[in-house]
Amino acid sequence: MNFSKKIILIAVIFGSFAGLWAKKKPDWVISRPINPNYYIGIGVAEKSKDNLDYIQIAKDNALKNLASEININVSGDVISKVIEKSGISQDEIKSEIRTSTTADLEGYEVVGTYEDKNSYWIYYRLSKELYRKNKREKINKAIALSLDMFSKAKENEKNGDINKAILLYLESLKPLEKFIAEPLKTEFNGKEIYLNNEIYSAVQNILSEIRFIPLDEKIDAKIGRAAEKPLKIRAELKTVSKAQKISNLPLVFSFIKGEGDLLKKARTNADGIGQTEISKITSSDNLQIVKTELDLSEFGSDDSVSFLYRDILKSFPIPSTKFIISVSGLSFYVESSETIFGEKTKTLHIEPKLKEMLSEKGFSFVKSPSGADLMMTIKAVTEKGTKVYNMCSAFANVTVSMVDLSSGKEIYKNSYGKIKGIDIDFEKAARKALDESASKITKEILPVLKSKI
Repeated sequence: MNFSKKIILIAVIFGSFAGLWAKKKPDWVISRPINPNYYIGIGVAEKSKDNLDYIQIAKDNALKNLASEININVSGDVISKVIEKSGISQDEIKSEIRTSTTADLEGYEVVGTYEDKNSYWIYYRLSKELYRKNKREKINKAIALSLDMFSKAKENEKNGDINKAILLYLESLKPLEKFIAEPLKTEFNGKEIYLNNEIYSAVQNILSEIRFIPLDEKIDAKIGRAAEKPLKIRAELKTVSKAQKISNLPLVFSFIKGEGDLLKKARTNADGIGQTEISKITSSDNLQIVKTELDLSEFGSDDSVSFLYRDILKSFPIPSTKFIISVSGLSFYVESSETIFGEKTKTLHIEPKLKEMLSEKGFSFVKSPSGADLMMTIKAVTEKGTKVYNMCSAFANVTVSMVDLSSGKEIYKNSYGKIKGIDIDFEKAARKALDESASKITKEILPVLKSKI
């Protein structure tokens, strides 16, 4: 091949590439098309070194754009029963439905793609007729599935299995969730109903008939100890003729005033009795309250449902009751010995201050160890120091011990040595040393006492 022919061939090749690079933008990129028979979605993504997924991003954007063309109307029949009572706004519903619509779109087709050195474009369209057909089929399947569970819920309610009935009622809402804005008409027992409203009313009715009756409304307890008896409730379904015991019902217990350790979850037994135990009261409040309520979380995982479903659950009347916990402080029996230079003092210095501080925190004191929860032993001795410039010093050495009389275990022991007092004579200095010891011990002992009991 001679030189001139090579030049011509190269020119042709470069001309071809130049034609590709200069590919004309399609009309749908320049101006958004309008077609009454189709929903249209156009997505674009920028190309860059940091954006290697630009094709997928453009596809996602096109689907969102397509979904945004689908008009979402919230049925007035739905608003009256479900939406208003759950507190969900129409805008929230539309946003949630649009998100699920985007995820569930099917039957769309690629009309074209276009790219230049900076951007990638993709054009989707979806037949409106096909979309309506697919949506109707999905709604019919959802209604059929929901209606089956709703029918079983009714049967279980009739047979007295309230726990199973509630579970099935709530489960029957889930298939309808994506179509909550629709009226969802169907037939049940020969009658035309709005299924979502009917389910909502059924759950509301059954929950409003449940009663929790505390078997002991007031429970006594002591700080740092278990409650004297379990907290028991009886679950009943109030009907026209009689009260029906409800078994296997999930309960949740919680402090709404005060604080303590308790078993948070339980279920009612065959007699409708559910109970928990407070293993330890940790708050010093004299009056504390524990609430018991139906545990709706046991009827569905939060991870498997949308906020629509969760907000609807929150709108139902939750059966509950309360227990009053009357809390008193632990009782102390105190043995105290204080000496000044080997002689017992006529007036104690440490014991009164400790008692004053502990009384303020709800503890009490008894005269006999037989009626006490804790025994405290205080032993304080003093020794002379020196006399300098007519001022005398003395030192106190104190040992404090506490024993839990219910277990016999020593729960606290500490020694405080060489606590100094100064005054014009040795005896007054010794008394000041004892006073200083009392101040130091009262500051240090309470945090330790709280952690031990």
